[in-house]
Amino acid sequence: MSVDLEAQVQAIADAMRARDKQIIAEQDRAYRAENQELIASSKKIFHLRNRVRISDHKANYYQKNRDIIILNVKEYRRNNAELIEAQKITYRAENKKAIAATKKIWHEANYISKPRPNGGTSNAAKLGADVVRSIRLLSSTGQSQRSIASRFGITQPTVSKVLSGETWAHVV
Repeated sequence: MSVDLEAQVQAIADAMRARDKQIIAEQDRAYRAENQELIASSKKIFHLRNRVRISDHKANYYQKNRDIIILNVKEYRRNNAELIEAQKITYRAENKKAIAATKKIWHEANYISKPRPNGGTSNAAKLGADVVRSIRLLSSTGQSQRSIASRFGITQPTVSKVLSGETWAHVV
């Protein structure tokens, strides 16, 4: 009987794994459908980075012919200044969403995903949870922010941020 029970448990576990794979595949398809532009811009960045690596081995050619290349580039820029400026404007207009998405990815990777200390868990905190509660209590009794600030040895903008919930929002 225990063999049948183990077989049933194994069958249920296999079914759950299959369902999990199916759910993940559906979520992946939905994400790709919603974020096509974002994925395309990420691929573009990847290809640009690889192109730079590939062009490193051409450095000797550019070093030997540097003066000729610089003269040609300067002449091209002089002759085609209006065209170059129009291309810059067009590029910015067409790729505004992709640029914004790339900046958002960078911001999320560097700031949002990292846990930030809040309030008392920060080594730089000048207030504590008890002081924040006292500030809110004194404000509710009608005292001015300036008098509260002088009482606790902090600035008025700090008191304002505590009262508005901009800082110490996690303290009730």
